[in-house]
Amino acid sequence: MKSPFVLAGVLLMCASAPAAAQDVSGRVWVGNSGAAQAVVTVSCGEGGAVSATTDGNGVYRIVAPELGECTVQVSFQGKNSTRIALRVAQGRTTANLELTARGNGWSLTRRG
Repeated sequence: MKSPFVLAGVLLMCASAPAAAQDVSGRVWVGNSGAAQAVVTVSCGEGGAVSATTDGNGVYRIVAPELGECTVQVSFQGKNSTRIALRVAQGRTTANLELTARGNGWSLTRRG
């Protein structure tokens, strides 16, 4: 028979385990090229904002602070994009993004 202390320890570890991740990943495009070193920021309600920098191919991955309705914005070459809505789902959300030059910044849309 297992000790009640072992069972209590296992239950405590399960209760304090973090919730499943809300991965948001994809690629940022400018025309037919990936936007290297772009900063992608996902903002969600009370959870605040988290950012990640794209790799040399424009690929990024962020763990969003919350599920549900969020926004995404990209900063590239010192200019910010417009913000667009992003619904973050449990597990993995793919958001491929397209930057288009617009005035002193970038227009941001979903790609594909």
